Amino acid sequence: MGKYMDGILREILLNRDTFLPGQLTLASSADQRAVVLGSIFSASAAAIVSGAIALSPKLVSAQITGGLVAASLFLVASGLCLLSACPANFSLPGTQPDSRMLERLVMIFRLGAVIGISSPLAGFLAWIFLSVVCGR
Repeated sequence: MGKYMDGILREILLNRDTFLPGQLTLASSADQRAVVLGSIFSASAAAIVSGAIALSPKLVSAQITGGLVAASLFLVASGLCLLSACPANFSLPGTQPDSRMLERLVMIFRLGAVIGISSPLAGFLAWIFLSVVCGR
């Protein structure tokens, strides 16, 4: 029975030594994705606002409004992505983090990504609505 238990203990230690670094790598990768996507959304919002300011004498109000809607949604998406990368307090019983906290952070990141990806469409729809329906 001694050899059997030694084999089990060795396997437990091997799994422990590979599982925790895998979790840390996964967490770092997720944070990196969130920060990069948040930065891209922020830069997109800044570019749209800068373009709207620079071209404002030549643009009609529908185009400016469409651009500002898209820029606003880009900023909201950027904030959500960056919020999901913030440090979270979760307990580590053994090497298992609290999955509810991680699921919440994943949900925040996905929401930010969806809002950011749909921002240009929302700006375009705002421009169409204001130019066609309202006649601006």
